[in-house]
Amino acid sequence: MHYTEFSKALLLHPGIIRLELLTKDLMEEVRSIENSPLNVGFMPIDPVGYGEVCSKKLKLIAFCSTEFPMFTERFMDIVDSRGMMVGHDVLDSEKAEYDSKDYIWLTNNLFFDMTMMGEHHLKCAIHSLALNVEGLDDGICPRVYYPCAASADHLNEKFGASGKVSSTVIIGVDGITF
Repeated sequence: MHYTEFSKALLLHPGIIRLELLTKDLMEEVRSIENSPLNVGFMPIDPVGYGEVCSKKLKLIAFCSTEFPMFTERFMDIVDSRGMMVGHDVLDSEKAEYDSKDYIWLTNNLFFDMTMMGEHHLKCAIHSLALNVEGLDDGICPRVYYPCAASADHLNEKFGASGKVSSTVIIGVDGITF
């Protein structure tokens, strides 16, 4: 698929306002932020999804409005230092399935199972998600990564994004020609 057709399809996707190329230099700047102490909330973050999108041939920054469909599937896993998953995020439509006195809710959509806890460090692995865009050729499967607030702010500042921009995401895709 040619980039012109791909970018048109992306710009017709709900909420995507503007696209910019994620250059190698900028990719490294964001990687540094994603792996820095700026990206630690209640526990350290492992930005595995950033590596997933950066492994794609074409990497774009998408500046989005509130109409962009966020969090369409699970993308966060709480993992202990043994590599065991002890919790994860939950979509609103799934919450009834996770009604247990053993679950501790860190946010309204993120929990861990206290019966699986031990004396181990925790981290939150953030994955990329499939971005389902209409009008793409077969085999063109973009992935989207939601960067931390510090990375999004850095990208917004670099590109002067403001106004209707409510989220900034990174898209990676293979199979696009120029």
